[in-house]
Amino acid sequence: MKAKFKIFLSLLLFLTAAEFFSRQACYGYQAYQRSEAALGTIVTITVPDTPEARQAVESSFNLVRTLEKCFSAHLPDSELVRLNLHGGGIVSEPMGELITRALVISRLSKGAFDPSCAPLIKLYKEAEKRGWPPAEKEIAACLKRVGWQKIRLQNRRLSLPNGMSLDLGGIAKGFIVDKVARYLDNLRLSGFLIDAGGDIFCSGLNPENKKWQIGIQSPWKEKEIVAIIRLSNSAVATSGDYRRYLLIKGKKYGHIVDPRTGKTVQEYPVSATVVAPDCTTADGLATACYVLGRKEGTDLLTKIKDVEGMLLDKDGEISATAGWQQLLSSPD
Repeated sequence: MKAKFKIFLSLLLFLTAAEFFSRQACYGYQAYQRSEAALGTIVTITVPDTPEARQAVESSFNLVRTLEKCFSAHLPDSELVRLNLHGGGIVSEPMGELITRALVISRLSKGAFDPSCAPLIKLYKEAEKRGWPPAEKEIAACLKRVGWQKIRLQNRRLSLPNGMSLDLGGIAKGFIVDKVARYLDNLRLSGFLIDAGGDIFCSGLNPENKKWQIGIQSPWKEKEIVAIIRLSNSAVATSGDYRRYLLIKGKKYGHIVDPRTGKTVQEYPVSATVVAPDCTTADGLATACYVLGRKEGTDLLTKIKDVEGMLLDKDGEISATAGWQQLLSSPD
């Protein structure tokens, strides 16, 4: 979906393609904001309105497009598609870095997040097209080609044995946001915000010279929020299935697959939101926590330094880490 803009005394940006909106006032410093369709969503970058910063935004979107060509599972000439086709090979520096980060999240989550789940994702997409769910034997056959422990990456050489293939959709957006943030950091701006459809990095202060306010959208009512958090030099990401799903024989199947069982996550929390120092970590952990569920997901986050989170389940129950309360803000 496209981002929607509405002007009041302040600028309120609703990102209806994701779980967030960001709110900022147009004073303190004049803001320049630009949005483009990329990464399967709307990417929005907000910076101070200076000639240097405007040029940096242009370069930032060029970087987004370059990295998308590396990690996309849908572009036929992407690096990821080539690696999957040939069972591995020499990887670029960004690809090697992202796979390494993905494997860290896999280890922390004990496989709830797994970049080798591509065969399962493909299976369910094919099931939706043909109109009936995958059989148990089909799932079992795919599981033989899934397992993050089997991935070998050494000296930038990747090996994907036994017909394995990768899907980096659960972490690549966050990684790309971090790369853009690192580039913009070099300008020493007073503040900037990058939003890739809900994968958000907030740097410095907003135009009010305050921390950025990020609203977590209600999974039940599109234009309502369940919380507002204040962030500076931090990232936030949400994973959820309440809008995106597969429809097979009239039944909704979650678009997120549990790599451990091969089943789509049905008894899922409605959403999992994670705040972390970087967006790669927030993105990957949000996906993992969504698979783990409300209790196990919260337990995982409490064990990881400098990470906070909130999980909502289908019954309206909420679990959050101990430090989550400190991030909260009341709406104006």
